[in-house]
Amino acid sequence: MAAPSQTLVSYSGSSSEDDNDVKLDRNGKKRTCSDEHGSIVKKQKVKSLPEKGIIEKNDRLPLPDNIKAMFQDQKESQDIPEEHDGRIRSFPHERGIWATYVYIPFNPDEQFLYLINELQACLPGGLNVKVVDDFHVSLSRTVVLRHHWIDSFVTTLRDKLHCAVSFTCQFGELEVYTNDEKTRSFLGLKVQHGFKILCSLVENVDNTLEEFHLQKYYKNPSFHMSVLWALGDITQEVTPKIRASLDKILSSYMEDCPHIFTVQVRQVHCQTGNKKFTVPLDDR
Repeated sequence: MAAPSQTLVSYSGSSSEDDNDVKLDRNGKKRTCSDEHGSIVKKQKVKSLPEKGIIEKNDRLPLPDNIKAMFQDQKESQDIPEEHDGRIRSFPHERGIWATYVYIPFNPDEQFLYLINELQACLPGGLNVKVVDDFHVSLSRTVVLRHHWIDSFVTTLRDKLHCAVSFTCQFGELEVYTNDEKTRSFLGLKVQHGFKILCSLVENVDNTLEEFHLQKYYKNPSFHMSVLWALGDITQEVTPKIRASLDKILSSYMEDCPHIFTVQVRQVHCQTGNKKFTVPLDDR
């Protein structure tokens, strides 16, 4: 006859046992506690709770706000020219490195925009010329600035320009420009009045750049405001005949509405990443 089957009780891997769970029978052997129905109660392994003030290994400390700020305003992205009308970065994207430049803003009125549209229509369609995103006069190249330098850079720039006064800037003839890499061309309006003051502003901006070991502006700058742009170098495509047509349109607008070519400069802007800082000029 087969021996009666025995019920095996499996305990947790703990080396110690609670006196409430295990009792001795009258022969001195251990026996398992049963509930009121006689069923065996298995010992449950209880996960110990951490003591107050103790952080478990899997918990992570939150990042400080000043570290988060380095990356929250500027998304990490690949350089995809198709998403920017074919434009290519002058330098590779890198976290914590912000494209920065100093400039004078220009807010066009309706008549000025009519002028730009006529100039655009005068250029060959194959060049795929576009209107610039924003109108401004550059006072620096586009340089790369580390995030933790931004506040110090802007403070230094404001200190250098604290004596600069507001002035009148006037635009005149047209000129075709290219960037340093020859990847883009621009049709710009050259500055006719205010050149010396612009040179003084650039000198102060250069002094700021030099303190941060950044590249200064061109030695012999041609101050201008870009109004149209195209991919590649189109200087040869803008023939003398086309230039004559452009000049004719410009002359007509300068005669009929000369005020659109003049701007009162009261502040300088510094753009770094998607942050914009304003440096007011003394309005004496």
